[in-house]
Amino acid sequence: LTYDDINNEKTFDIARFKNCYAIGGADLSITTDLTCATLLMMDKETEERFVTQMYWLPRDSFEKRVQQDKIPYDKWLEQGLLRLCNGNSINYSDVTAWFLEMVNDYGITPLWIYYDSYSAKYWVEEMEQNGFKMVRCIQGAKTLSLPMQMMGADLQAKKINYNNNPILKWCLTNTGVQTDRNGNIVPIKNQAAKMRIDGMASLLDAYVGLFEHYEEFLRAL
Repeated sequence: LTYDDINNEKTFDIARFKNCYAIGGADLSITTDLTCATLLMMDKETEERFVTQMYWLPRDSFEKRVQQDKIPYDKWLEQGLLRLCNGNSINYSDVTAWFLEMVNDYGITPLWIYYDSYSAKYWVEEMEQNGFKMVRCIQGAKTLSLPMQMMGADLQAKKINYNNNPILKWCLTNTGVQTDRNGNIVPIKNQAAKMRIDGMASLLDAYVGLFEHYEEFLRAL
């Protein structure tokens, strides 16, 4: 997609979705990549999608990452778009805490949370113990191709209001497409290694949930 396809400067107030259902997505990392959690809401009348996210990086390597990668992680931290985990790796309990925060502060309840199939087993168990319905999302063309096409079309149609989140916008611009001989697509990084696509991957996991449960989700709204 071009930058014009991706760019959407519309914003929304999260309080609008107080006591609403959502679909969750999660893309976990250990040390280098961003960890990202997503909640995808929808307006029942217009079927416009609304996305809110949180990102995490380890505290110990944070300053070095800002200087070496030349990415404004520090600005995003100040804006409340990103949080730090103590130590040199991601604490997945911080991700659990954010999902619980969204439930407790806003009443936004994910009906399903689709997660990268490589995710830590203990995190999935912790989430299930907190009442979340977790769905493993295989990261291959069979699972991702149609939801990714749907997400691309929705971005082009400006049907995804992601609150003008600069981290997600950056991740989307870093995303390329790999096509197999059957025309199925999966996401790949289209630039250097320091360029991240984790926010897109987390949103795509939520889109797999939207694709698989579209009618059921609409009825629940």
